[in-house]
Amino acid sequence: NLTSLGGKVVFVTVTGDDDAAGVIERLLASLPNCEPHVIRDSRRPTTIKTRYLSHGQQLLRVDSENASPLASEVFEEVIGCFRSCLPGVDVVLLSDYAKGVLSGDYSQRLIAAGRDAAKPIYVDPKGRDFSRYRGASLIKPNLKELSEATGLPISGDADIENAARRLIDDCGTPAVLVTRGASGMMLVRENKPAASFR
Repeated sequence: NLTSLGGKVVFVTVTGDDDAAGVIERLLASLPNCEPHVIRDSRRPTTIKTRYLSHGQQLLRVDSENASPLASEVFEEVIGCFRSCLPGVDVVLLSDYAKGVLSGDYSQRLIAAGRDAAKPIYVDPKGRDFSRYRGASLIKPNLKELSEATGLPISGDADIENAARRLIDDCGTPAVLVTRGASGMMLVRENKPAASFR
Protein backbone atom coordinates (compact mmCIF):
# COMPACT_ATOMS: atom_id res chain seq x y z
CA ASN A 1 0.00 0.00 0.00
CA LEU A 2 2.76 2.45 0.90
CA THR A 3 4.82 1.81 -2.21
CA SER A 4 1.70 2.18 -4.39
CA LEU A 5 1.33 5.68 -2.91
CA GLY A 6 4.90 6.51 -3.88
CA GLY A 7 6.47 5.92 -0.49
CA LYS A 8 9.82 4.25 0.01
CA VAL A 9 9.60 1.31 2.40
CA VAL A 10 12.34 -0.41 4.37
CA PHE A 11 10.70 -3.68 5.38
CA VAL A 12 12.03 -5.83 8.22
CA THR A 13 10.41 -9.16 9.02
CA VAL A 14 11.03 -12.73 10.16
CA THR A 15 10.01 -15.84 8.25
CA GLY A 16 10.78 -19.51 8.45
CA ASP A 17 13.49 -21.04 6.30
CA ASP A 18 11.19 -22.68 3.77
CA ASP A 19 9.58 -22.35 0.34
CA ALA A 20 7.00 -19.84 1.60
CA ALA A 21 9.82 -17.55 2.73
CA GLY A 22 11.15 -17.59 -0.83
CA VAL A 23 7.73 -16.55 -2.14
CA ILE A 24 7.65 -13.61 0.30
CA GLU A 25 11.17 -12.56 -0.68
CA ARG A 26 10.27 -12.62 -4.40
CA LEU A 27 7.07 -10.63 -3.81
CA LEU A 28 8.92 -7.99 -1.78
CA ALA A 29 11.72 -7.79 -4.36
CA SER A 30 9.13 -7.09 -7.07
CA LEU A 31 7.77 -4.02 -5.29
CA PRO A 32 9.09 -0.63 -6.40
CA ASN A 33 10.78 1.45 -3.70
CA CYS A 34 10.90 -1.47 -1.25
CA GLU A 35 14.09 -2.47 0.53
CA PRO A 36 13.34 -5.86 2.11
CA HIS A 37 15.23 -7.34 5.06
CA VAL A 38 13.87 -10.86 5.54
CA ILE A 39 15.43 -12.72 8.44
CA ARG A 40 14.97 -16.48 8.20
CA ASP A 41 14.53 -18.59 11.32
CA SER A 42 14.86 -22.32 10.67
CA ARG A 43 13.13 -23.14 13.99
CA ARG A 44 9.74 -21.79 12.89
CA PRO A 45 7.60 -22.09 9.77
CA THR A 46 6.62 -19.11 7.69
CA THR A 47 3.02 -18.27 8.61
CA ILE A 48 0.62 -19.52 5.94
CA LYS A 49 -3.08 -18.68 5.98
CA THR A 50 -5.23 -20.96 3.82
CA ARG A 51 -8.72 -19.73 3.01
CA TYR A 52 -11.43 -22.16 1.89
CA LEU A 53 -13.98 -20.55 -0.42
CA SER A 54 -17.26 -21.64 -1.92
CA HIS A 55 -19.04 -19.51 -4.52
CA GLY A 56 -16.88 -16.52 -3.56
CA GLN A 57 -17.72 -16.86 0.15
CA GLN A 58 -15.03 -17.71 2.69
CA LEU A 59 -16.08 -20.74 4.72
CA LEU A 60 -13.06 -21.03 6.99
CA ARG A 61 -9.38 -20.20 7.32
CA VAL A 62 -6.65 -22.54 8.52
CA ASP A 63 -3.41 -21.03 9.80
CA SER A 64 -0.10 -22.87 9.86
CA GLU A 65 2.21 -20.95 12.18
CA ASN A 66 4.35 -20.74 15.28
CA ALA A 67 3.34 -17.67 17.28
CA SER A 68 5.78 -18.20 20.15
CA PRO A 69 8.25 -15.39 20.88
CA LEU A 70 11.34 -15.24 18.70
CA ALA A 71 14.44 -16.83 20.15
CA SER A 72 16.57 -14.12 21.73
CA GLU A 73 19.40 -14.54 19.22
CA VAL A 74 16.94 -14.12 16.32
CA PHE A 75 15.52 -10.98 17.90
CA GLU A 76 19.07 -9.61 18.31
CA GLU A 77 19.44 -10.01 14.55
CA VAL A 78 16.11 -8.21 14.04
CA ILE A 79 16.96 -5.26 16.27
CA GLY A 80 20.45 -5.00 14.79
CA CYS A 81 18.95 -4.76 11.31
CA PHE A 82 16.28 -2.36 12.59
CA ARG A 83 18.87 -0.01 14.09
CA SER A 84 20.95 -0.02 10.91
CA CYS A 85 17.88 1.01 8.89
CA LEU A 86 16.77 3.86 11.18
CA PRO A 87 19.03 6.62 9.77
CA GLY A 88 17.43 6.23 6.33
CA VAL A 89 13.75 6.45 7.37
CA ASP A 90 11.40 9.25 8.40
CA VAL A 91 8.94 7.19 10.43
CA VAL A 92 8.74 3.75 12.05
CA LEU A 93 5.66 1.55 11.65
CA LEU A 94 5.35 -1.46 13.97
CA SER A 95 2.61 -3.80 12.80
CA ASP A 96 1.89 -6.42 15.46
CA TYR A 97 0.33 -9.63 14.20
CA ALA A 98 0.95 -11.53 17.47
CA LYS A 99 3.30 -13.93 15.69
CA GLY A 100 6.24 -13.56 18.10
CA VAL A 101 8.26 -10.70 16.60
CA LEU A 102 6.90 -8.08 19.02
CA SER A 103 6.34 -10.39 22.02
CA GLY A 104 7.36 -9.63 25.61
CA ASP A 105 9.78 -6.73 25.83
CA TYR A 106 10.70 -6.89 22.13
CA SER A 107 8.28 -4.12 21.17
CA GLN A 108 9.65 -1.92 23.96
CA ARG A 109 13.20 -2.44 22.75
CA LEU A 110 12.26 -1.48 19.18
CA ILE A 111 10.33 1.58 20.38
CA ALA A 112 13.29 2.65 22.52
CA ALA A 113 15.65 2.30 19.53
CA GLY A 114 13.29 4.37 17.39
CA ARG A 115 13.00 7.06 20.04
CA ASP A 116 16.78 7.16 20.46
CA ALA A 117 16.96 7.85 16.71
CA ALA A 118 14.32 10.62 17.10
CA LYS A 119 11.83 8.88 14.78
CA PRO A 120 8.05 8.98 15.24
CA ILE A 121 6.76 5.47 15.99
CA TYR A 122 3.27 4.37 14.93
CA VAL A 123 1.89 1.03 16.16
CA ASP A 124 -0.82 -1.18 14.70
CA PRO A 125 -1.53 -3.19 17.90
CA LYS A 126 -2.68 -6.70 18.73
CA GLY A 127 -3.84 -8.29 21.96
CA ARG A 128 -5.12 -6.81 25.20
CA ASP A 129 -1.92 -5.52 26.79
CA PHE A 130 -1.07 -2.23 25.10
CA SER A 131 1.47 -1.34 27.80
CA ARG A 132 3.95 -3.10 25.49
CA TYR A 133 3.66 -0.05 23.23
CA ARG A 134 4.44 2.53 25.90
CA GLY A 135 6.39 5.42 24.40
CA ALA A 136 5.01 5.07 20.87
CA SER A 137 4.01 8.29 19.11
CA LEU A 138 0.62 6.89 18.06
CA ILE A 139 -1.32 3.65 18.57
CA LYS A 140 -3.94 2.65 15.96
CA PRO A 141 -6.48 0.15 17.35
CA ASN A 142 -9.79 -0.78 15.79
CA LEU A 143 -12.96 -0.62 17.90
CA LYS A 144 -12.72 -4.21 19.16
CA GLU A 145 -9.05 -3.83 20.10
CA LEU A 146 -9.74 -0.52 21.87
CA SER A 147 -12.54 -2.05 23.93
CA GLU A 148 -10.52 -5.13 24.85
CA ALA A 149 -7.43 -3.12 25.78
CA THR A 150 -9.31 -0.69 28.03
CA GLY A 151 -12.20 -2.84 29.28
CA LEU A 152 -14.56 0.03 28.42
CA PRO A 153 -17.76 -0.06 26.35
CA ILE A 154 -17.68 1.33 22.82
CA SER A 155 -21.17 2.38 21.76
CA GLY A 156 -20.77 5.89 20.36
CA ASP A 157 -18.39 8.80 19.78
CA ALA A 158 -18.22 9.79 23.45
CA ASP A 159 -17.37 6.21 24.49
CA ILE A 160 -14.70 5.91 21.81
CA GLU A 161 -13.06 9.16 22.85
CA ASN A 162 -13.23 8.19 26.53
CA ALA A 163 -11.58 4.81 25.86
CA ALA A 164 -8.92 6.40 23.65
CA ARG A 165 -8.08 8.92 26.38
CA ARG A 166 -7.80 6.03 28.86
CA LEU A 167 -5.32 4.41 26.48
CA ILE A 168 -3.35 7.67 26.24
CA ASP A 169 -3.11 7.81 30.03
CA ASP A 170 -2.33 4.12 30.49
CA CYS A 171 0.24 3.80 27.71
CA GLY A 172 1.95 7.16 27.78
CA THR A 173 1.26 7.76 24.10
CA PRO A 174 0.31 11.24 22.89
CA ALA A 175 -2.18 10.05 20.26
CA VAL A 176 -4.61 7.25 19.44
CA LEU A 177 -6.15 6.79 16.00
CA VAL A 178 -9.22 4.54 16.20
CA THR A 179 -10.30 2.87 12.96
CA ARG A 180 -14.07 2.41 12.74
CA GLY A 181 -14.66 0.49 9.50
CA ALA A 182 -17.23 2.18 7.30
CA SER A 183 -17.63 4.94 9.92
CA GLY A 184 -14.11 6.25 9.30
CA MET A 185 -11.58 7.10 11.99
CA MET A 186 -11.29 9.14 15.17
CA LEU A 187 -8.03 10.82 16.14
CA VAL A 188 -7.68 11.53 19.85
CA ARG A 189 -4.65 13.51 21.00
CA GLU A 190 -3.47 14.47 24.43
CA ASN A 191 -4.93 17.83 25.54
CA LYS A 192 -6.65 18.41 22.18
CA PRO A 193 -10.22 17.94 20.94
CA ALA A 194 -10.98 14.68 19.16
CA ALA A 195 -11.27 14.78 15.36
CA SER A 196 -13.37 12.41 13.26
CA PHE A 197 -12.71 11.53 9.62
CA ARG A 198 -15.41 9.84 7.57
